[in-house]
Amino acid sequence: MDSFLHVLPLSCSGVEPLHNYLLPVIQHHYSTTKEIKKQVNEMFPGEKITKIEKDSRKYEVELTNDVELKFDRKFNIREID
Repeated sequence: MDSFLHVLPLSCSGVEPLHNYLLPVIQHHYSTTKEIKKQVNEMFPGEKITKIEKDSRKYEVELTNDVELKFDRKFNIREID
């Protein structure tokens, strides 16, 4: 990801640098996946995450054993299918 950010223009006259918008999004995504991975590793050792979907109210996570987890916005597990 770092190499991608290095090719972006760092400034344009009269325009906010693009990395000022991208970095908070990248950091939020990293902290989100980090928290979800932590809980998955504790509850389902050895399983891997195959998919994460987010909408305005929840995260849906699918695991390699076909279990689906639903988290609220604060990463509390609300449902296990």
